[in-house]
Amino acid sequence: MLKIVLDEENNPKIIDENSKIIGNDNHSVFYNFEIRKEFLNKLRVEKNLNENYEDVYGKMVDDSLNKLANTIGENLNIEYIDKLIFDN
Repeated sequence: MLKIVLDEENNPKIIDENSKIIGNDNHSVFYNFEIRKEFLNKLRVEKNLNENYEDVYGKMVDDSLNKLANTIGENLNIEYIDKLIFDN
């Protein structure tokens, strides 16, 4: 079980059951699915909502990256770029 606590300077940090610090960055700490899931489920329980284990954010990021890769692949003339790089 993960907990969010404040350090002596009032900065949030995430610790595990052994008080081992898991993360303390206000932004990128939520990129980790397990930390995000634990944190959001803690809030859900406090508000009497059902816990959720689906990684919607991760799926959204994957879908966006796949869309970007497909757009680049459909619009990039790799043969032309290869010719520019290797034929000189």
